[in-house]
Amino acid sequence: MKLKEFANLLGLSPTTVSRAINGYPEVSQGTRQRVMEAARKHGYVANASARKLAVGRSFLVGIVHPLTTGDMGDTYFLEVLEGFSERLQEAGYEVVIVAEKPDDPVEAYRRLHQAGTVDAFLVLRTKRFDPRIDYLLDHTDLPFVCYGRTVRCDEYPWIEFDVYQGAVEATERLIGFGHHRIGMLSADLSYNFAHMVRSGFIDTLRKHGLPVHTELLREGAYGRRGAFDYMQQMLSEKELPSALIVDNGLSAIGAMRAIEQAGLKVGKDLSLLVFDGLPADNLMADQITSIRQPNLYGLGRDLAGFVLRRIDAEDVRTMQELRSSALIAGTTDGPHNHAT
Repeated sequence: MKLKEFANLLGLSPTTVSRAINGYPEVSQGTRQRVMEAARKHGYVANASARKLAVGRSFLVGIVHPLTTGDMGDTYFLEVLEGFSERLQEAGYEVVIVAEKPDDPVEAYRRLHQAGTVDAFLVLRTKRFDPRIDYLLDHTDLPFVCYGRTVRCDEYPWIEFDVYQGAVEATERLIGFGHHRIGMLSADLSYNFAHMVRSGFIDTLRKHGLPVHTELLREGAYGRRGAFDYMQQMLSEKELPSALIVDNGLSAIGAMRAIEQAGLKVGKDLSLLVFDGLPADNLMADQITSIRQPNLYGLGRDLAGFVLRRIDAEDVRTMQELRSSALIAGTTDGPHNHAT
């Protein structure tokens, strides 16, 4: 179907339809929505080359992400990506995922920026001191939005869940069950979320006058294999932990395997609390006690909405949201068995 035929179908001028599809601000939101819904219904696709030339945009949003098997098997990321890509598609954009170089996290951003390949970026797995953010902030012509924060978080749009408060609630829960010897498996503490979870955990122990058992703290567990090895080390201590907090679901699978292999029962011999729970396709029978980020699909849509607003040059200060997580009780934690 050609543009003129599609415009006649809607009773609008070809110019209005073209401007609606291309995101011109003078077209009302109601008209734009009507045009986009009709385009999906009738299978109308605007000429991509003409569209790009008309507004000087690529209509692509970039995500730079590790592409190892473990990383792409992260179902949390895939849930966010589903909502993110669907919301952008509704506005006529597509998502392009590019591999990150482990030894140069900025390289892909620099390359895509210099080639004019994308109109904006979504940045994931933010670190407290993040060279990717430094690069993007130095190039003001390239909009971006972060899922997470850094020390420079006042300068860009972001959405993050309050994992510090989540760690406080998790630790308070375990202390309330009588646990004083609590371990923690963390991702690399250079990641902001891991740093905040560890900080909330330690601050809560100190608030209650309880010791921080450094021999029960392991950093760098962000996957099944690494967490399995770290958990085996922890279980080799002369005195075992009575409870464990894991700051990500992928690591929790490896930790649970090590606990099971040691002949211990989660929820009876050792209480377990996991940030985000386990991936949806896990085969564990236990209902994991967890600190969850609700509605990851909706989060993806919201992040996409921020990206679209940034492309339209909206003020970054209107797009900074710290959201609450929810503690979901399960069967993997409970009162301390003092005989353990």
